[in-house]
Amino acid sequence: MTYKYVNIRFDSKYTMYTNTIELVEFIKTIPELKQTDKVQFENTDDCPWGVVSLIKCDDHGCFSFDKKKHVAQVNLIELLFSDTEESLSHYLEIGTRIAKKLDWKISDDHNDEI
Repeated sequence: MTYKYVNIRFDSKYTMYTNTIELVEFIKTIPELKQTDKVQFENTDDCPWGVVSLIKCDDHGCFSFDKKKHVAQVNLIELLFSDTEESLSHYLEIGTRIAKKLDWKISDDHNDEI
């Protein structure tokens, strides 16, 4: 199985942060996702497989992810899902909702375009 990554961020230098608690509360309202950890969500049983992670990274986009760790602010939301047309359509719609809420941009991890 191959995977696809989509990122939501303010800019390519990761200069804007958002409050993690407020973002978690917003994502909890998305019915296609369920919270599985402090800063991670997965698909509900009736949706294509996918993971949404809230991340604090440096200005190059580098990060480490500790599932049990809570960070006060994040500057990257990463969507990971199966590389199928159904999953792409599904997670782009979810990603667009999150990006609009934050007034951030959604982009493909490989070519920086959506």
